[in-house]
Amino acid sequence: MKAFVLSIHVFLFSLIFNSSQIYASNSSVWSGGLGVVRVDSNFKGVDNELLALPLIAYSNERLSIAGFSLEYKLMQSSFISTTLLLEPGDFYLDASKSKDVSVSQLKDRNLSIYLGPQISMNTWIGSFSAKLMQDISLNSKGYKISANYNYSIEINDKFSVVPELGVTYNSDKISDYYFGLNSGEISGFNPYSLSETINTSVGVKAVYSLTERISFVAYAKKNFMDGKIEKSPITDSDSTAFAMLSVFYRF
Repeated sequence: MKAFVLSIHVFLFSLIFNSSQIYASNSSVWSGGLGVVRVDSNFKGVDNELLALPLIAYSNERLSIAGFSLEYKLMQSSFISTTLLLEPGDFYLDASKSKDVSVSQLKDRNLSIYLGPQISMNTWIGSFSAKLMQDISLNSKGYKISANYNYSIEINDKFSVVPELGVTYNSDKISDYYFGLNSGEISGFNPYSLSETINTSVGVKAVYSLTERISFVAYAKKNFMDGKIEKSPITDSDSTAFAMLSVFYRF
């Protein structure tokens, strides 16, 4: 069941990220497709995942829904928009899946669900967005602030490439819940507490519209972890990678 939850998390992230390209319509749109996803874990002993996932989503002029993720437009003009987001978090650990003897003793770090506002701005030098998200699942009970920049390069009327940069501030509660170590949680290890952390990312998306209804999307992203996360006794990497190849059909 927990592997299934992780799978849902991965494909929802993919859908939300790609919605601006796939749902370029003011009318109601249902979309479905298939995605192949590779996602890394930076927890010790946890293998990287390769998943094939069905993709289903709905979008209209104001609302986009994909499973546990929701985006509702509160206000929109020609260059700025404000939305309300409900989305899964970035971190997750099923300790029983770790091959590391110490990490397998941990309590699970459950997937969090976040709610908050986002403001986006389109300019001639690219698109900027910022969001403030609160964990409403009460797992970490923390909040995070993210800012992203991307620039769409239109190769032709069918093909576009969109590089992106991102930075995320995680509150101490998020950082400590996922990467901290409580007293006595692992025999022989000292407690490890984290304050707030700042992670950065770089990515690129490519979209090819075969027809008005069929689109292919490729996406790759590299996340660079804060040094405090890297030094945690339950992690073994300073970065993670995410890659996706998918095909969508708009009904």
